[in-house]
Amino acid sequence: MSTKSPSDYKIEGQSFEWKPTGGIQSIADKSFVVTKIESFVAKSGDSMCIVETEETYHELEFKNEAGDKVKGNLNRFFCSPRDLRLFFTNPEIMKSVNEDGEKIKCEIEKIAFDEDSIKRDSSLKSKTHWVFKDNKEGMKVKM
Repeated sequence: MSTKSPSDYKIEGQSFEWKPTGGIQSIADKSFVVTKIESFVAKSGDSMCIVETEETYHELEFKNEAGDKVKGNLNRFFCSPRDLRLFFTNPEIMKSVNEDGEKIKCEIEKIAFDEDSIKRDSSLKSKTHWVFKDNKEGMKVKM
């Protein structure tokens, strides 16, 4: 008996093809252009997403279909940081990218929580989070 993966099953109108996907944090401090956003609901009930980029990044680490860590070329990234995920799973943002053909130029960085956030929640002291870097030209790019 052989072991199969979801991509081995062909169901009309659906694709379960496995595609290499890395964490969006692996391209922090690099400019990237989002061309597609896929969303799904995790077991926890949270909305999650995967973004595809115009650029392909080489020699990034990710887990293959068997769960082993490997290096390869990627243009799909799992977006787990909360603030980034909330932005990309917004229905208006998804429609803009997936249906209207907009592309979103972004760059992310890890920063410490600001004083106001720490005043509201003292547990955030000495913690960091992922945010979009300030892009003075605006984030949306119509192509």
